[in-house]
Amino acid sequence: MRVLYMILFLLICRITSGQIIISQQVFASGGTSGISPSMSINGTLGESFIFGNMNSIVSFHQGFNSGILDQSLSTIGIEHQKYTVRYFPNPAYNFLNVKWDPALLIHYVLISDMQDIIVRKEIVLKNSEIQLQLPKMSPGTYSIKFITERGHRILAGYFIHQN
Repeated sequence: MRVLYMILFLLICRITSGQIIISQQVFASGGTSGISPSMSINGTLGESFIFGNMNSIVSFHQGFNSGILDQSLSTIGIEHQKYTVRYFPNPAYNFLNVKWDPALLIHYVLISDMQDIIVRKEIVLKNSEIQLQLPKMSPGTYSIKFITERGHRILAGYFIHQN
């Protein structure tokens, strides 16, 4: 019996060696909201936000496109400054509306699913909304990031561009 336990123990050690296990939990999913001391997130149908407890990172996952074409990652807290970012429609065709608060964001960056930077533009100071024109972009999944006046980088989320 001891030999069986020893073999089982060695097998488990062999399988798990070299792996990093990070505790994760679903923060918000399918139309629910998630709230923590530094952020609150509202998900729409088909979206999940997964929180990795190790580094306080929230990742966004979109399972399918629903009839709700509004996308929002509500509040992101960085050094006690909270940013609200909303973008719609999703999927986007020729344009993407982006609104945020407060008006402290100075650059936006569109990144393709291949991690190529497609667009990097400066935002007119004190502006709190823009309409991004997308007609020359290939269909695919893109992420949108912002850079604040303090140099913080904010991943607002993902959108799908279709022709």
